[in-house]
This record gives sequence, structure tokens and C-alpha cells, in this order.
Amino acid sequence: MTNNLLLVIASIVLLTTQSCHSQISESKNKCGRKTIDKSLSQRLPKGICIPLNYTIEEVITNLDFDRDKKSDVVLRYSEYPLKTGATRFYAIYKRTGDTTFVLKKELKNIMPPYLKNIYAAVAGSDTVASRLAVSYPYDLRIEFIQDTIKISHLIPDYYGKTYSFVFKSDNWYLKQVAYWIGDLDERDVTQMDLSSKLLKRNVLETKRIDNIVPIDKFSLVESRRKAETEEKEYFMENYDLLEWSNENK
Repeated sequence: MTNNLLLVIASIVLLTTQSCHSQISESKNKCGRKTIDKSLSQRLPKGICIPLNYTIEEVITNLDFDRDKKSDVVLRYSEYPLKTGATRFYAIYKRTGDTTFVLKKELKNIMPPYLKNIYAAVAGSDTVASRLAVSYPYDLRIEFIQDTIKISHLIPDYYGKTYSFVFKSDNWYLKQVAYWIGDLDERDVTQMDLSSKLLKRNVLETKRIDNIVPIDKFSLVESRRKAETEEKEYFMENYDLLEWSNENK
């Protein structure tokens, strides 16, 4: 074998090795795992990455959405530093092995855009913040319970509703909307001499959903609009808060 041929082979091996190292380095650099605090970092399973420049705000590990007896993971993350109107994401990962996960769903429509202070936004001069504050329900609660995603917010002033999206095959679909009264602060209950039952949610009505509504199509803006118009009017007319006073026990 000539010296020139040996030199060519050595060059090819060197280039291949450099390319592999470059790919590995590039792969590592694309793996975002930054969290807002150390406790979340400790709970974040290996094998899960989010886009760079984003920071993980919540880690949920105690669910199995597809009932395969493997613990799946949900992350909430946003781009930092947070700015008014920033999109906040939920990502749902299916576990396929001890340290391997597949992104099953990324949702950007079930969490309102970021606002630092909703009360200041309503009264302030920032038109973007003001528009968000009066358009989205910021009194929101999101729960991941096994195969179900529950989204709740208030219907002014003492009522509320909870959407239940259930996993089936490839997505989460709306199955039920529960309307309730309560979830009040203890101070409000005491000052208004209301039943202590109103410290918790008390279901008034449930509505089964026959149409196929995937969670991707859910609109927080539309949900708030209904809550402040026809739903508020209906529940105030049909479920008087005074019926829950201590005088009417």
C-alpha cells in the first residue's frame, strides 16, 4: 500500500470521527432541560428534551394516559425571560422505555398567554396586556388525571365550569362539561354567611358532549365569552346564591 493511499484513508477516518463528534455535540446542544428550580430538575426524567431558550415550569409524572402501565410525563414550559403575551406550552410525553419517551402532544391553547399582573393589566395603559386580560380566563385550573385533562374556570361571580377531555386512540376529546357553584374563599363564605359547602365545588349540572371536539380546537377566549354572557345569565336565574346561605339550611 502506497504512502499516498494510507494518507487518504487516514484523512477519511479523521473526517468521519470529527463528523460523529460534531453530530453528538450538536444533539446535546439542542436538548433543552432548563427548569425554574432545582426540585423540578431532579424530577425531570432522562431522555426528555424541550426546545432551547425555553424553561420548564412544571413536571407531572404520576399519570398513565394510555393505560399501558408505564408512567408518562407532562411538562409545562415557556420562553424565558417571560414577556407579556408569551405562549405557554404543555407537552405530553409517552414513555416507551426506562429512559425513552416520545412526544405525544404539544398544546399551546389550554393556557392563557403570560401576564405578570392581571389586575394591573386591566387598569394599565398597555393595550396588549389589557386586551389579553379581558379576553382570556386567568382564573384557570388545569389538571392531568390519568387519561383525562380537566380545564376549569369561573363563571362570574360564584359559578364555574370544568371541561373533561378524555384520551382515545390518538388525541384527547371533550366528553363532558360540569357546571358548579362554590370554590370560594373562606373569607367570602364567612362575610356573606354562606354554607361552608361553598368552600368546595358543588356540581349543579353536567352536559354530555356528543360531537367530536379534539382538545386542539378548544378556545379559552370563546369559553370566557360564553361564561360572561349566556352561561352567567342562565345560572344566576336558575341557581340563586342565597339558597346556599346559612339562613336557608
